[in-house]
Amino acid sequence: MVPALRGLDLPTATENLTKLQLAVGTVTQAYDDDVETGKVISSSVDEGTPLKPGTAVDLLLSQGPAPVTMADWTNKSAKDATAALKAQGLKVTTEQQNNAEVDKGDVISQTPPAGEVHRGDTVTLLVSKGPVLKAVPNVRGYYLDRAREILTKAGFEVKVNRLISFGFDRVVGTTPGAGKKVPEGSTVTVNLA
Repeated sequence: MVPALRGLDLPTATENLTKLQLAVGTVTQAYDDDVETGKVISSSVDEGTPLKPGTAVDLLLSQGPAPVTMADWTNKSAKDATAALKAQGLKVTTEQQNNAEVDKGDVISQTPPAGEVHRGDTVTLLVSKGPVLKAVPNVRGYYLDRAREILTKAGFEVKVNRLISFGFDRVVGTTPGAGKKVPEGSTVTVNLA
């Protein structure tokens, strides 16, 4: 009688057949999402079937999950990437990070990179939270040099707008205004009077 072979590795399956005076016939391979690589998926004769001694039983071994080609999702929507990757049978995890170059909600990078992977593999997407937002410091009443120093230290570019040329170089306001949250590295216009 043919023993249970599914899930066994080839040496164990061979040993179990030999004990019952049966032989291993042709061994072929196929992709299988459920059976581990190198293990028996099925045999040519059903388990429990009585056979004459010396009869060969063909075995089908698993090559593991089928490979799939994963696209490059960099700079594309993480929502679209997640849906497409899950449709390919991949598991998706996401991490978030601020990034001024990649739009909020888009993929900064993916691990593993685009290419061949196997169904069931995990893909990690690093998703942009957009740029770091910082509040514009209040520099009203400061002289230009001190205002420029404060704004530069806070991570902003500075542009000067002289409203009246009295030469006092005192700040009467900024654009965007003090306290407004803008992306780090933005230009703040200092209005002087």
